Amino acid sequence: MKIAVIVTIRVIYRSMDNISIPQNQIISKKKIGKKADGSPLEMVRTAGGLFVVADNRGRVMAMGPHPAVARHIAMKQNEGIQWTELSKSEHVEYAAYANIVPEWEKNTKDAQDLQNL
Repeated sequence: MKIAVIVTIRVIYRSMDNISIPQNQIISKKKIGKKADGSPLEMVRTAGGLFVVADNRGRVMAMGPHPAVARHIAMKQNEGIQWTELSKSEHVEYAAYANIVPEWEKNTKDAQDLQNL
C-alpha cells in the first residue's frame, strides 16, 4: 500500500508543479482558507482518497488521507492560516489520527521535494 501511495504522489505532484492535475484524478477542488499574505488555499481530493492543501501557485502545503490530517499538517508547517470553510464531516479529534501524522508529514515533505526538482 505504501508503495502505491508514493507512486501516486509522484505522478500527482510533478504535475501540480505546473498546476495541472489530470481532470480524471480530481474529484473535487474548493477554496478552504487563506494564508496570512491573503493567498487562497485549496483542498484537492484526488482518486484514492488523498487530500491536498495547496497554495494559489499549486505548491503542496500538506496532504493526508482525510481533510483533518491535511489541515493539521498545513497548520503545523505554515503560520497564519485561516480556515474559511469547514464541514462538520471533516472534523475529527486529533487523538483519532495522531498515530498517522508522522507518516503523512513525511509524505508531504516527499511531495514538496518532488516539486522542487
